[in-house]
Amino acid sequence: FELKVEREKYDNKKEWNQVFEDTMAPTNQFTQLHLQKPVRIKSGESIGLYVHSKAPGDGAIVYDNERDRISHEDLFISLESGCAHISNEPFQNQHIWGWAWRPRREFVGRISQGVKYMLWRPVKEVHQKFPRSFREAVKTLLLVHNRNGSTFNILSNDI
Repeated sequence: FELKVEREKYDNKKEWNQVFEDTMAPTNQFTQLHLQKPVRIKSGESIGLYVHSKAPGDGAIVYDNERDRISHEDLFISLESGCAHISNEPFQNQHIWGWAWRPRREFVGRISQGVKYMLWRPVKEVHQKFPRSFREAVKTLLLVHNRNGSTFNILSNDI
């Protein structure tokens, strides 16, 4: 059952954000792939990216066998393993060797990323962009700030 669900998702172009397409020749060196447009991922969001080479065969874009579900994780991003696609036609589900998708593969290479921080301000439009738990903590701190006997009472209003 799981494989059927995976196959339906893999072949469904709407499930993916195609961010690269070019004819990539096989190489033993890392080759920089410039994405067609920047990828913006909001906090807590999960997306599927599709990087495609028009070159025939399966040596143009290299993937490794999955070692763990998460192949890279830092403070800002988590890369989960995915699949390799060996067809030179985007989202084609069949290939000369059968099914064109190779599940349980992980990214090989380096990623350059930028992070845009958001500064909290007591303005509804900004406050609503933060997670519910953070908004509730802010509310609690504001309620206890001016309360007599509160440790936060010694802080100035500017903090």
